[in-house]
Amino acid sequence: MPTNEALQRKTEELARSEERYRYALMAGRLVHWETDVPTRTRIWREDSMALFGIKLKDGIGRLGGDDDEFRQAVHPDDRHLVTQVYDLAENQDWFPIEYRIVRPDGSIRWLSGGGQVVSRDANGKPQRLVHVVADITDRKNAEEHIH
Repeated sequence: MPTNEALQRKTEELARSEERYRYALMAGRLVHWETDVPTRTRIWREDSMALFGIKLKDGIGRLGGDDDEFRQAVHPDDRHLVTQVYDLAENQDWFPIEYRIVRPDGSIRWLSGGGQVVSRDANGKPQRLVHVVADITDRKNAEEHIH
């Protein structure tokens, strides 16, 4: 059985590791959220909710149906990609994605990133996904200006 001192060291190591992870995401200007497929929920972080312009109690959203906050936020012309994300997750552990969202104020933001299946059930069905995106609106606007 580990000593209290060993447990304390492990706890401190874990806290430092999580801090480095948060800083890496901030440095890359990335946000992330998780999808728990069996419970049909999304677990959002504050920064990801801020980017999408959504507010959820305890950061808990819904997967599928009329209350799916992610699908509602995706630009209508890009909503077909939402279904493709989960289709891709059936056969791939990682997949890239680029799409637009419409924030509550009507502004449109371009996002680019990917999804990672982090667990599957015994039949290979995705159970948990982590999604990471960056806001690339400025880049898209610059590209549009050049064209």
